[in-house]
Amino acid sequence: MEDDAKTCIVCQEERIRGINVCGQFICEECERQIVSTEVGDERYAYYVECLKRIWMAALL
Repeated sequence: MEDDAKTCIVCQEERIRGINVCGQFICEECERQIVSTEVGDERYAYYVECLKRIWMAALL
């Protein structure tokens, strides 16, 4: 993988494109999935837990 690759906090894959939120990286694909997931979707709770990890890391 390229030197600029970072590990996505959601999928744990090494990716180049994405966003940083409070110092944590979310890849472009996971970002798309998060913003398009409906509250009733079974993946919603998983994404909420991933986002909680970002906020918990920011508090430390």
